[in-house]
Amino acid sequence: MLKTARRELARRIPHAEFFMPVNTEQMRRNALESGVKPINRTGSGNLKKIFSLAAGIAASPGILDSVAIFPSKATFFQQIEHIDAMVDISGFAFSDETGERISSYHRALVLAMFKKQKPCIYFPQAWGPFNNRMIACNVSSIVRQSSAVFARDSKSYRWLLSLTRFHKKRILRSPDIAFLFRGDSRSTGAGILAESGAGPLGPPRIGIIPNQHVYGRCSGTGTENSYVRLLMDTARFCTSRLGGHVFFIMHEFSTGKSGGTKLDTGIFDMLERSTNGNKQISFIRREIPAETIKSVIGNMDIIICSRFHGLVAALSQNVPSIAIGWSHKYGELMNDAGLGAYNFSVQDSGQKELNDSVLEIWNKRKEIQKKLHSVIPLLKSKASKSIDITSEIILGNLK
Repeated sequence: MLKTARRELARRIPHAEFFMPVNTEQMRRNALESGVKPINRTGSGNLKKIFSLAAGIAASPGILDSVAIFPSKATFFQQIEHIDAMVDISGFAFSDETGERISSYHRALVLAMFKKQKPCIYFPQAWGPFNNRMIACNVSSIVRQSSAVFARDSKSYRWLLSLTRFHKKRILRSPDIAFLFRGDSRSTGAGILAESGAGPLGPPRIGIIPNQHVYGRCSGTGTENSYVRLLMDTARFCTSRLGGHVFFIMHEFSTGKSGGTKLDTGIFDMLERSTNGNKQISFIRREIPAETIKSVIGNMDIIICSRFHGLVAALSQNVPSIAIGWSHKYGELMNDAGLGAYNFSVQDSGQKELNDSVLEIWNKRKEIQKKLHSVIPLLKSKASKSIDITSEIILGNLK
């Protein structure tokens, strides 16, 4: 997301400088690799991604009023007082699910920018629900004082609209900008698969992208966890019924404060222990660039996915996909792609229904690919439009 946001904004605002607040070495490296300058952030809050664009110097009247809400963040607020605009690239940060703290912090941040008459834009992301009164109040304030807030799905859009009667023009719909992310060439991914023992032609290739967060939402522990069993039984079905080669693909990596912790390592360990030596099941788990991961995904005949951006990577390359998710964002994405029938909630997914969908999507793969060929360019165009709007707001404010 960071690479895409930076590249697309730089195309439209060529002389801009880009900054991102960081509080871990991993975040610092990610910023530098994306052409973004890291700035230190104090405190240990849950704010994941604030993406700031700087093109000049400005004063910051009223900033102390905002800092008072989160005094530990005072140094961070002072560091960003010279930016000209703020663009947030969170994926799913504002809902009952994520808690009050992050929305309270953003409310303070947006107020500081609003008092300086500088724009805040929230790139397309999932929002809501907002049954928690404090979160609803915070997000309502964010909407009122931002220049534009993009919802990437219809449910998020409706939940945002429910918070305000007077600022609806600031709430816009757009697909995720991850649709614009550029992967490596198909041959690069093919090379990774060859290292895992897959030939250039061979049996059908089925990619499965797990999610450690989903594991925690399901009953059981270790290899007896219902989600682990669902994925492994699906893998065995693909190898036996389709004669396919299954690749478990690690899509998400992170480094904790203690260093070196891969986010999905735990569930991959459990899945590997469950294979019983099946040679038709491989694991791609070493850390490789996001561009290469997308290329690997593009080499699949089918993707079964529990990570949102893994699903976007598949759909954007016209790969027939099945989603196994835990929130509304998965079903909404599949609906936008015209594949809503292949979305499953992990809470009520049955093995038979999932197996039936695997067979159906395999038998209809040519038809589905044709559908994606017509739908995906429209989603990419709409995502690009959201960046056009963002750039126009920023440039217009600098005049």
